[in-house]
Amino acid sequence: MFILVQQLFSIFQVKLILAFVVGAIIGLERQFTKELKEEGREGPGVRSFGLLSLMGASTVILEDVYGIKNMVLMGFLGVLTIVVVYLIFYIYTRKELNLTTSIAVFLAFLLGVFVGVGEFYWALIISVFITAILSIKQKITKILLSLEYREITSALTIGIIGLIVLPVIPQIYILGTISLQIFFVFLLFVLVIQFLGYVAVKHLGEEKGIVALAWLGAVVHSESTTAEIAHLYRKLKPTFSAEEAATTVLMIDTSLILRSTLFLAVLSVGNILLFIFFTLTVLFAILFGVSYSYWRYKKIFEIKHEHEEILKSPLSFSKAAKFAFVLFIISILIVLLQSISSELALLAAFIGGFYSVSAVELAAASMFLTNQLTLKDSLLILIVGLCAGIINKPIYVKLGGGDNRLLIHVVLYTAILIALILGCFFLFDTLIGYERIWILFEELLG
Repeated sequence: MFILVQQLFSIFQVKLILAFVVGAIIGLERQFTKELKEEGREGPGVRSFGLLSLMGASTVILEDVYGIKNMVLMGFLGVLTIVVVYLIFYIYTRKELNLTTSIAVFLAFLLGVFVGVGEFYWALIISVFITAILSIKQKITKILLSLEYREITSALTIGIIGLIVLPVIPQIYILGTISLQIFFVFLLFVLVIQFLGYVAVKHLGEEKGIVALAWLGAVVHSESTTAEIAHLYRKLKPTFSAEEAATTVLMIDTSLILRSTLFLAVLSVGNILLFIFFTLTVLFAILFGVSYSYWRYKKIFEIKHEHEEILKSPLSFSKAAKFAFVLFIISILIVLLQSISSELALLAAFIGGFYSVSAVELAAASMFLTNQLTLKDSLLILIVGLCAGIINKPIYVKLGGGDNRLLIHVVLYTAILIALILGCFFLFDTLIGYERIWILFEELLG
């Protein structure tokens, strides 16, 4: 009996301590937030929120273990009374309504209830998530206030595709390879990433300068970003030198490679081997792009940029439809040509990569997952498409008005990236063999 009581006491200790912690995490943010420091007045903080969660856990323990009925309900009514009194006091003293802290109070109590019923993991995760949401309030408010109507409609476009179109898409395999559902899921994912990149460039670009434009702009459209960098170079030189502008283009290419690995990770959910080997193949190119650009560029973070071509228009129904059409046509064309000849598929991948590396990834991943391509052939198509997306940068530098000095530097960095990617591919294939590694992985996973 004593051992049982001791075990129960130990469980109670864990629950009560954790309940206080999850509430205190929220209270820590509330204690330091601006609204709690105005005019020297204090509001609920670490102790208050910690005790609220502690009360939530205690009510569950008293009701479940000791059989005291309706304790959770009485605790909830007690919290409701506290919130009402707090709101009245806040309205009377500051002439405004503070719903954020009031909602946080209820959530702290509910998290205590979560702990009381034994959901320790979710209580902690939700507590951290709530705190993160509260801590970025000012940034979110700033972004929301600066949103334009066209940006709101862009978000609605993505929402309509995701909530209305996607659920009614049938499970059909086009040419026995590309799943129509996977196509729309991938399309939605790419559009979301592009839209987030657009918002990030617009709202962070002015603060972080050209560096933010390079890394984030490539997520939206690497070619347009490259042309804009060339235009800025022509306007800002000699302040913005040719080597610095070329290093910015190197950042764009590196961001494009990172974006490709992210997209491929989504497409390779059914078999991560393709994603793993692609990442290994482009790893040295990523390391070179990140390390060299950081070393070369760390002195000129203060250079700003004006929003020009890349930010003229965010996502729209027409652009989404056009992107979906191009994505579909290029990927289907590669699949068709692969059934005729591997060389024709590689040619289509190279041409398609000039316009959409994502389409090449969709085709290669789909053929690999349906066992129509070997690991090596899938990687080869992916690398050809990615290299095409990198090789086209000197063309856009010229279109953006870059001079021969800038063009030479860009061609040099482009050649280094291509050499690193192709070198890693042939090194893996010659020394080790992709197929041999694949068999080894299958044996380990099997």
